[in-house]
Amino acid sequence: ILPYLKEHSVDSLEACNMLWIYQSKRSRFYESALILLSLATSNFDIELTKRIEYLSRANGFSKSMCSPNERSKMIKLSSDIKEIFEVAEIQDEILKMVENDSRLKAESDSKEVGKPGKNKVTVQSKMVSQLNNKILSVSELFNDYAEPLEYYEICLLIFQISDFRVREEIIKKWKQLFVSIQQTQQNDSNPNDLKYLLSNLMVSLGKKLYTNDFVFPVGELI
Repeated sequence: ILPYLKEHSVDSLEACNMLWIYQSKRSRFYESALILLSLATSNFDIELTKRIEYLSRANGFSKSMCSPNERSKMIKLSSDIKEIFEVAEIQDEILKMVENDSRLKAESDSKEVGKPGKNKVTVQSKMVSQLNNKILSVSELFNDYAEPLEYYEICLLIFQISDFRVREEIIKKWKQLFVSIQQTQQNDSNPNDLKYLLSNLMVSLGKKLYTNDFVFPVGELI
């Protein structure tokens, strides 16, 4: 059965799923994790949540016991899985933000992409479709979504996972984030509401960024 599954896993999602299960049942955890990683990054038509599930399973297998001759390979694989998992999680956050972005909904109501008489695809639905499939690169997520859509919190998270250290750009994104929050509260006469929002923001982002002094320069933000 193993040769059959390996042969058909190249172009069959079902065979590929059966293959990692087959390997895991025989405690071949390295092979299982490798297959799951390839599934998560494959060209198969798989939704993002399922890809993240594959990565989560792969991460679990990569931390399992293995033979001494596989240890270095397993460590490298675990590192690769972690990096892609971080990108996938950010993509998932962007996907949720795009789905609920009132600006895109308004734009979609007034502007559609597609030929008359055909099934029209709105700007928003097109973005959702692109995000809810293959795991994109960090550059694609930043340049095509986070930056143009002004998702400044996401920009900072991308800076963190990509080890970005250009101080001027990092501080600029923090300032843009603060300004965007102030603008949402410009009609609110109670200054304490703004302080509360900014305080919650710092706590929320701080939990994610506190290990990176470049992206979370506390002394310059206070």
